[in-house]
Amino acid sequence: MLEWLAKYWLEVLFGAIVSGGAFLFKHHLKLIREARERHDRDLIDTIDKKLDKQQDAVKAELAAFDQRLDT
Repeated sequence: MLEWLAKYWLEVLFGAIVSGGAFLFKHHLKLIREARERHDRDLIDTIDKKLDKQQDAVKAELAAFDQRLDT
């Protein structure tokens, strides 16, 4: 009987340790994914701003070229 109780509580303890480890692992994976998504969003925003700036410069050059052609 005593051996059975020891086995039972050892199994419960082991199950709790494994469950806690799985929870921590899943939580850290979630944090890593969120950090990666945040980094990707920041990178995309930076690229969009640079492209908008370049597009504005090209539009200005085209407008100036059109003015030279009209005169």
